[in-house]
Amino acid sequence: MTAREGGGRRPLIGTGLEEEATFEYDVREYPWREVIQSILEVEGMPLEELHKTEEAKLHLLEAGDKEFQQGWGPGRRANPFLRKWKTFWSRDSTVQDPRTKRFNDLLHRFVRDFISPRMGNETIIYQREPTLRVVFPSPFVPGKRHTDSEYHHQPAEVNWWFPVSCRVWGTNSLWVESEPGKEDFHSLDLKYGEVCRFYGNQCVHYCEPNSTEYTRVSIDLRAIPLSKFDPLYSHRSDRVSFRLGGYYLSTHGIGGESSRPPHQQRSTAPEAPGGIIGSSFPTHY
Repeated sequence: MTAREGGGRRPLIGTGLEEEATFEYDVREYPWREVIQSILEVEGMPLEELHKTEEAKLHLLEAGDKEFQQGWGPGRRANPFLRKWKTFWSRDSTVQDPRTKRFNDLLHRFVRDFISPRMGNETIIYQREPTLRVVFPSPFVPGKRHTDSEYHHQPAEVNWWFPVSCRVWGTNSLWVESEPGKEDFHSLDLKYGEVCRFYGNQCVHYCEPNSTEYTRVSIDLRAIPLSKFDPLYSHRSDRVSFRLGGYYLSTHGIGGESSRPPHQQRSTAPEAPGGIIGSSFPTHY
């Protein structure tokens, strides 16, 4: 069983935010699919069929000839679509890229207008770069069983997890427990336009090998109500700045920032190891 690091710190008790909940959103108002298709350069292609592309086939063929660390997927960092995602987020490539403004405007509106009312109508501190998952049909396990506390995330952080492919279920989805310690593991069975809120910091979650015939493309976005955010949070083994201006942005003015969307805000991220400014973000599933 995965240990729950920081299990004694439960700042969300009594808020209802430790309990899993599913919501629907208007895909016309928040067109995540079209925005992700543009970033991955597959406009018009069903995302659940990405494994049929030549670059995906080559990746999976090469992955089958290699040894992999137990518990991790087939060359995840070599996944051609995740490489495109990482390239998109590199600073040099986003300065003049109109897709950056479109994505960040959508992200900012989604957090401010959709997530905030479902987290107490507070100012929300949210993940600057949401985590994209592209999980092909494969016999490999894409990730390992964990809680986000094991990666030293702030203890009041809540996950908003949603598919941008048509739907997810069973082995091509995420498996979670509904409350910390409940161990009632189940897949998140969702369709495009639905989002699950769960307490990934203390709820164990993991993936099974994707035995379906469909690629799963999903977004994991982490958020904290301002009243529960620790501006001085740190961990002795951190390689990531889990603070404003580093891993997080705010929906409203804090520390001199306005309520502008992320691409218009200044970064105050401290320098991470290796001289990379705020870019050593976790890539766990």
